[in-house]
Amino acid sequence: MDEEQEKQILAAIAEVKTAIARLEQMLEAISDGAPLEVLRKRAQYLDIIILREGDRAKVRAAIIQHTLAGLIWVLVAFIGVSSWEYVKSAMHQEGKENSK
Repeated sequence: MDEEQEKQILAAIAEVKTAIARLEQMLEAISDGAPLEVLRKRAQYLDIIILREGDRAKVRAAIIQHTLAGLIWVLVAFIGVSSWEYVKSAMHQEGKENSK
């Protein structure tokens, strides 16, 4: 084994030792319970956000549904009024022709 390979192996061993030290620190922090509480609060917050977005989607859908229903009723009313005015106009014209 040459000197360069030995340096690479020692550097890799140092990196592994550093990673093990970080893992040990993380395990100590988790065993203290603080990060778990943070994770629980974060999960609760995300649940609230997801529910809020679901409610917003439902409100948007309801607004669209009611708007379309209103437009349909306006169309029905327009057709009804137009038909009634046409019938009145036709009867008025027919009455004028019969009186002559």
